[in-house]
Amino acid sequence: MATVEAHITRVQKDEATGWYSIETDSAEVKKLTTQKDEPAKAAAALRRDGALAVITYTLREKPREGGGTFKNYYIDKAVAAQNGGSDDGIETVRSAPQTRTTDPKDAWRMCLNKGGELAVSTMPLMDVNERDFDTQKRIAFAWARFFFFTPVPSADQPAPAFADQPAGGPGAYDEPEWGPSQQQDDDIPF
Repeated sequence: MATVEAHITRVQKDEATGWYSIETDSAEVKKLTTQKDEPAKAAAALRRDGALAVITYTLREKPREGGGTFKNYYIDKAVAAQNGGSDDGIETVRSAPQTRTTDPKDAWRMCLNKGGELAVSTMPLMDVNERDFDTQKRIAFAWARFFFFTPVPSADQPAPAFADQPAGGPGAYDEPEWGPSQQQDDDIPF
């Protein structure tokens, strides 16, 4: 007797002869036969459940007319394959890393929104004459373009030096120089 692990794809009974025909997805044993009810019913239950089966069979070879042999596979027993005895029926699938990208229209809208936030946050640092809406729109648009068009740096690439970066003047983390005409934090009503 030999065994093979396969899924059972079809079980048929020929009522005229009483023979059962069991088909599998195995490359080596495609079809098995039997006249016994018990292994045929076990095979049918495994087909219905979709379970991987361990099929025990007997191989008998008969000579063919004109040479060669004809192989008959007779099923002796079919049982569900055991995966270490702890199979809970849940198949675990590893998902591929997500490669989703944001739609460019949505990305631009998000960049413009953030640019607007930054433009408004710089208003207290600006000259009183430059606190108008048109100036804030220009600043918001400049930030949005900066966010949208700046390429992702590689891990070993140093921080970029931008050509339009002003030489001298206060930096992003410098304390502002408050003049007598500018409002102090203590005077802000909120």
